Amino acid sequence: MSAENYFTKTGMEIVRSRVINSGEESIFQPFPVTSTETLSDALRDKNLDENADLVVASIKGKKLGLIKEQLAYHHVAQGVFEGTPWMIWF
Repeated sequence: MSAENYFTKTGMEIVRSRVINSGEESIFQPFPVTSTETLSDALRDKNLDENADLVVASIKGKKLGLIKEQLAYHHVAQGVFEGTPWMIWF
């Protein structure tokens, strides 16, 4: 496995030592996002507290909101939106 860091298309550097433990095992297990719903549906169906903090990203010109409390454990979320793979981390 290469010790080099990764660079995204936008030039962001992903430092391997911050996300890899023991050379192969990820420190933070990704939160796999397998389904989504609109914000209005989530609020209507009470699947989301109206005061919840969200991490919002733009994917293919549309907004994707992830609940910050869920990301606090995983630090990484990933999925596929309209055929485009995405990943968010902090």
